[in-house]
Amino acid sequence: MHSDDNVKEDKDSTALASLWDVGANLGHDAFASDARHVMDRASAAGVQCIATGTSLAAVQRIQALGIPFTAGLHPHRAQHLPHEMELASYMTHPQCVAIGETGLDYDRMASPKEEQRKAFAWHIEWAIRTRKPLFLHVRDNVGHDTAFREALAMVGNAQQKHGSENVRGIVHCFTGTATQARAWQSLGLHLGITGWATQDRGAPLRDVLRSGAVELNHLHIETDAPYLWPANAPRSAPFSKMRTHRGTMWRNEPCALPYVLEHVAQTMNVRPNDLRTHLANNAMRLFQLAPQPSPTPAP
Repeated sequence: MHSDDNVKEDKDSTALASLWDVGANLGHDAFASDARHVMDRASAAGVQCIATGTSLAAVQRIQALGIPFTAGLHPHRAQHLPHEMELASYMTHPQCVAIGETGLDYDRMASPKEEQRKAFAWHIEWAIRTRKPLFLHVRDNVGHDTAFREALAMVGNAQQKHGSENVRGIVHCFTGTATQARAWQSLGLHLGITGWATQDRGAPLRDVLRSGAVELNHLHIETDAPYLWPANAPRSAPFSKMRTHRGTMWRNEPCALPYVLEHVAQTMNVRPNDLRTHLANNAMRLFQLAPQPSPTPAP
């Protein structure tokens, strides 16, 4: 086979690979009025979405969209778990592909540590019951690693008790060190990379990606929309600005995911089409998604 034929074959095969945004907060208030249009723009860009569930209200909104979703209570809201136990009924829903967003956030401390640990343990129990992966949020104050160490231990202990095949998951919006990346992967967990890697503050994360610490068969990309706008994406229509407690910022959307793909591929010195294929395989394997053609990107 000639080299040109190899290139054609590669393009043909990757054209069939879906580009999955494995973490988009489509239940966020920022998408309350136009979630369907946001999904249409994603489809036009060749992107399919897994909507992130961070509260009972958010899960109820995203379940109605008819796409794969996660079901859980964000660590910031951990103290409200007694009032959101109905989340369990969504965890068994056929469209629910992961349990979370859950974990430990010792940075903002919106909920007490003990309440976060209790809520995290509850999510782990439901992940084991449903045999679905965890969708993890693990965040520390700069220069500290307590949340990482505790979350790693809780997952590791659950694996020892119930088997690693029953306690799987992904560390959403990973921004940690090479050592932390290797530790999570040693437990079989996957890592999600967002537009954080494209921003000025993402320089340490780019070093981790260049180091080879993140294995291709454990890698995913995500937008974390409406947050973490990719620095290499255009600041123009169809994108818009939104108001937050930190001021006005560009609203991220799943259709911006190709910019994350481009940046991560360049950083890791991998051809974008090859990376796309790895990512599709990882998403289908972790979330038990059925193989399907990618939406056709708009010309």
